[in-house]
Amino acid sequence: MNTGPYEGLFKNLGNKTRFKIIRTLRERPKSVTEISEEINMEQSAVSHHLKQLKQCKLINSEVKGRKRIYSLSETVEPVLEAARKHKIKYCLKGCPYKGENQDE
Repeated sequence: MNTGPYEGLFKNLGNKTRFKIIRTLRERPKSVTEISEEINMEQSAVSHHLKQLKQCKLINSEVKGRKRIYSLSETVEPVLEAARKHKIKYCLKGCPYKGENQDE
């Protein structure tokens, strides 16, 4: 089995900054300026992470006027929902990872 696509997916979802970006884009499409303000990070760093997410096809972008607007790929929400269901079923009491945002 070729694990390359899975590695890229989980590497991007496992990166805290990229996951913050994904979470903020769940609300609505946003510009890099809006994203950087929301997650309190420099635009250049956010742009780097957006590039990685886009290469993995986790986000889309389109130009609107002078801004590039980023949105989640339609395939991301089902993955996040599957992870949420897994967490509820298997991880609420016995998961060794006690990370931030346990309800996400």
